[in-house]
Parts: sequence; C-alpha cells; structure tokens
Amino acid sequence: MLHQAGYSEDVVAAALLHDVVEDTDTDVSELSVRFGPEVASLVAQLTEDPGIPGYDERKRDLRRRAAGDGHHAAAIFTADKLASARHLNAAHEVPARERLDHFERTARTVRRHHPEVPFLDWLEDEIAALRRRAG
Repeated sequence: MLHQAGYSEDVVAAALLHDVVEDTDTDVSELSVRFGPEVASLVAQLTEDPGIPGYDERKRDLRRRAAGDGHHAAAIFTADKLASARHLNAAHEVPARERLDHFERTARTVRRHHPEVPFLDWLEDEIAALRRRAG
C-alpha cells in the first residue's frame, strides 16, 4: 500500500520492519546500522513500550507517538491497522473489543493529526464492517 501510494523506500522498509523490535531480539541500533537512521527512527516510533502496563495504556502511548511524530509514522501505522482489519473482515473474524476500540481510536487520532494519510477512509470503512459484525 505504501509503495503504491508513492512513499519512499525508507518508509516502505520501516513498514516491513515495524514489528521486528517487538517480535525478535533485534534492537533499534541494529536496524540503524543495517537500514539507516530514518528507517530505525520510524520503527522506534512504531514499537510498543513494554514497560507500560496494560493494553489500553500501551496502545494509547503508541497512537500518540505514531500520530504525533510525523506523517510517515502515521501512514505506516494506518496501513498496518488497515491490513489487520482487512484480514479480519476477509476471515469473517470479530476482534476482541479492546482491539476494535484501538482500531477506532487509531483512525480518530490519525484523522485529527494527519487527515492527508491516503488509507484513512479505507481503514474507517473496514472498522465499520468489523463493528457491524461485532454487533
């Protein structure tokens, strides 16, 4: 999505790597060496802080950083949520309420700070479909 929307190679690389720090033993400094400081900085903005207790609090912090630290992080964050929502809709799955709430809060936060993100309307449509299924 990001490539098709014309984002730079660094933004696309950061999108592909955005979960690496959370899911592996790789740290941001290693990403900086291998992929450059811009990619590493974007990944850092999109990495949950494991020191924050509680799902809602961690996600609130993540939304704040993703939307508040620049358009590129907000675009990656939105594309990630859109891909997840599309997957859930295609599988006819209903996410847990807290996850669906996080998707909705993400869309509102990005809309408020970066309404120019090209995938935002699609994300809102996918969330509406999930919400209808959730009842």
